[in-house]
Amino acid sequence: MDATLIQGDLKEEVLNLKEQPGSNILVLGSGELVRTLMKHDLVERVFRHDLSVYTGKWKAFVYR
Repeated sequence: MDATLIQGDLKEEVLNLKEQPGSNILVLGSGELVRTLMKHDLVERVFRHDLSVYTGKWKAFVYR
């Protein structure tokens, strides 16, 4: 897996990445970035994974 640091205009940089051959663009753990990409109509598919945390009192809180 390669990583690309985006500097400058996010929309322009992501559009340039999408034109390159290769795999999909994957974002891990940045809801703010994903919301920004969606705002600019740059997201084609979303897979969401929720992380549940055990608090020790038999109550699970789900972070989304």
